[in-house]
Amino acid sequence: MEKVKLSPNVTPSKGSSGLFSGPMGKIGMSSPNTLVSSPIKSPGSHKSLIRYLSMDSTSVHWPRWSSIGKASGQDHARFTIRIEPGILYYSKANTNVTALVAFKEASNHILDMKSQLANDDKSVDTADDELLQQMTMVVFGSNQIERVGCDLDETIKLCRMVICGEGLKDIPPRSAEYQARLEQFISKNSSGQHHIRERREVVNHAMAFVHMVDEIIRDNKAFSEDLIKQTHHILCSDIPITTKDGILTAQGKDYAGKYRRHAVSAGGNNFVVPGRIPGVMARFVSDLNAYLQKAEKEEVIDPFYIAAHACGEFVNIHPFADGNGRICRLILNTILLKYAGIVCPIGEHDTERKDYMDIAVRRGTNEEGNGELAAFTLKKALSTLKRMRRRVMGKDKSKQTS
Repeated sequence: MEKVKLSPNVTPSKGSSGLFSGPMGKIGMSSPNTLVSSPIKSPGSHKSLIRYLSMDSTSVHWPRWSSIGKASGQDHARFTIRIEPGILYYSKANTNVTALVAFKEASNHILDMKSQLANDDKSVDTADDELLQQMTMVVFGSNQIERVGCDLDETIKLCRMVICGEGLKDIPPRSAEYQARLEQFISKNSSGQHHIRERREVVNHAMAFVHMVDEIIRDNKAFSEDLIKQTHHILCSDIPITTKDGILTAQGKDYAGKYRRHAVSAGGNNFVVPGRIPGVMARFVSDLNAYLQKAEKEEVIDPFYIAAHACGEFVNIHPFADGNGRICRLILNTILLKYAGIVCPIGEHDTERKDYMDIAVRRGTNEEGNGELAAFTLKKALSTLKRMRRRVMGKDKSKQTS
């Protein structure tokens, strides 16, 4: 395997603002209106999920490396995938080689599949199927971390309905009829209000994922406070906050898409006080966009580190009354989907949930989890990439090369 070398003049920096070092930006603070998310239309309308997101029905550019804000057809960007030293800086010395090897293997898989998908229609169909499965597992795993949502079988059924329109193919997206059909399905054969809530937690989560993916990847927009608020509004609509004893503390309309107005803490970490949230969130999206634009200009990116860092930064702000963990993981996976072409399901298994939560606590209290979360994301993403590459390239695992 080829050795990976880091530039000797690159020095990683500590601190919560170490990666996103960009100018302060002024972001609109208007509250999102009630909206119905547009589902990714079914493969019957668009040849494939990947082609739909690529904005091209005849050829595939995947991952969709595109210039933020540019019109389709003029938006192609070029990147060299290079490891961010922060992954190594926060890792134990004896894990550095492992991180380097994993990163090189992951980058090779991305480039192999990028070439394959651009030249083989059949492989696009295979990649579509794998991507749909993995997006579903993102919703399932993220819900499992928060102990919400449905079991896997029902999550799969609901996500396929939302993501590719199964059972709703003839109904226009964003229409009142579409929303009514979803509501009808949520209530169908339910065993009571608790079951209805579980289904809504899955449907809302999938719709929120679709909304962010549509805005950032298909429509090629920059991250913004409004986008994050809209995504949160979709995620939490009609889902009340209750205590462990079932006592109602807030209706969905009271907090969905709105910054919290009370102080919160968890695991020894005191999150940003309410009065500072608007300014800190403005800085968050400004710095994230500045970093992505800098990567675009320099044609160099580490999608795993930037995705993990954005996730960690956001959850340490904790801008909403509920749903912060799910939103931070949607941000992580939207960035990965755009720049690595895959997603990173987190939380399907108990041991994995514990590892993730332990890292989150360490990152929140002493920053040690910063590169740790990136290394964790890289490891998970590599597993997804191996599986997708094996299917797309049509090779058995035993024959797979790095």
